[in-house]
Amino acid sequence: MKSFHIVTLGCDKNLVDSEEIAGRLIQKGARLVSQWSEADLLLINTCAFIDAAKEESIETILEYARLREVSGAKMRIAVIGCLPEIHKEELAKEIPEVDDWVIPSQYQNIEALLESAAPGKSGEHVQGFIGPFDCRIPLDKAHYRYLKISDGCDLPCSYCTIPKIRGGLRSRSLDEVKREMDRLSEDERIKEVILVSQSTSFYGTDNGSSLNSLLDLWGRYSFPWKRLLYLDVRRIDADFLKAVGDNGILPYFDVPLQHAHDGVLHAMKRGYTQRNILDTLDMIKNTFDDAVLRTTFITGFPGETEEAFQDLLSFVRRGYFDKMGAFAYSFQEKSPGAGLGDPVCAHVKEERVEKLMTAQREISTDKLAALTEQSFDCLVDFTGEEGRIWRDAPDVDGVVFLDNPEALEGEFYPVTITGSYEYDLEGEVDV
Repeated sequence: MKSFHIVTLGCDKNLVDSEEIAGRLIQKGARLVSQWSEADLLLINTCAFIDAAKEESIETILEYARLREVSGAKMRIAVIGCLPEIHKEELAKEIPEVDDWVIPSQYQNIEALLESAAPGKSGEHVQGFIGPFDCRIPLDKAHYRYLKISDGCDLPCSYCTIPKIRGGLRSRSLDEVKREMDRLSEDERIKEVILVSQSTSFYGTDNGSSLNSLLDLWGRYSFPWKRLLYLDVRRIDADFLKAVGDNGILPYFDVPLQHAHDGVLHAMKRGYTQRNILDTLDMIKNTFDDAVLRTTFITGFPGETEEAFQDLLSFVRRGYFDKMGAFAYSFQEKSPGAGLGDPVCAHVKEERVEKLMTAQREISTDKLAALTEQSFDCLVDFTGEEGRIWRDAPDVDGVVFLDNPEALEGEFYPVTITGSYEYDLEGEVDV
């Protein structure tokens, strides 16, 4: 029996792909091992969204190649995912230690790796991977699972290479999503299901379906927590908010805006203005008294003058957002906006990131302090150590530090918030 180990880098959508790959290999008789050194086959699922992600992916590949050489291990190394999709030819020359380079459209034949063969392509080459996800096994926590509803993107955002990496939008059918929800609903360990895609709001626009229809389907299932990530401000309207409320979806709105200055938004080809953003955020707040808002911003995009940045900083200081991330612009030669160059100095970009995050830390500190002495159901992610209330998504948001070593991973406990920090909380388990 052949054994394999899989390393996943990048986003939650990559994790979903890795879980499906692992399940398919197990169905073909392979054995998943927790130690890379015990594997006959090592798969490294890579990210290539920005330079930092590419660097992490390449460093990881080189490190495992070095470890294999030093240890004398005989496993094959297969690099899969986004990095080979756009850099396969040059990397194959530069890193000959890698035995196989596999792009997402080849996942349908991933079991060929067990026979030391490269997976072939399934008919016409289509970028990305949308399943079917019939074989998934949890590779991270078993009590929350991501459900990938589409791959690729049709949006023209000038900073983004996703359409180059994953192709145009391809949505899974409602029937196929339902089959996966049925399977997930049979697993009593699962307390939270999180819908993800490159741009969740545009689900179904390519196949005649819609996100609202998907939410109506989701409403038939009794998962305790149902969460959406990667929403688009242009697709949030009264009907969508009603579907969220009617179907028991958490009022947690992850809306990556990337900027708030009209000129920069136009250069980014985001398709909305600051006024549109404010109107939408107000609509959300007016619909859900307890709405949680999350976003991300990019600093240093070409054309971001000091005036444009100050407009963004003022926007953040309005205090709309409970959660926020900020990142320095990463020039990508394959992006639609590559012709704009990279004129903002690196140190200026980083200074602007810090200014945004300093402003948000103050806001977050105040918002979390207001939660003290309140009680919530807390989902434990690490036994006796930490968990989350519904206001926090896994991996990207804060946690609740717990006082009870007997609080078990994957279970809910009533918790009273007893303290707060900039991003995290302390809680006393009510027993």
